[in-house]
Amino acid sequence: MENQKKPPYVPLEMKGRMTKNSYKKQGSTEPDWKGSFMYKGEIISFGAWENDAGYGIYYNMKLNDPNWNKQQQQYPREVKHVDAGDVPF
Repeated sequence: MENQKKPPYVPLEMKGRMTKNSYKKQGSTEPDWKGSFMYKGEIISFGAWENDAGYGIYYNMKLNDPNWNKQQQQYPREVKHVDAGDVPF
């Protein structure tokens, strides 16, 4: 029997997984957990940081969206100023 490599994990649509970041060095800003999921045919990576708020553990998350720059270009570049006198309430 040959030594076969396991194929890389590819998530299914609207599914993913998260694993403990075993390479994190103490005191670093790297996430405690890393993961990926598939959304609309694209694989999105994310990191999660475990925190304790005194009432229990919660997780802060940060997504790595491959289309972030494309999405930013769709939003208006300038903010229109509205005079307070124009607001009806």
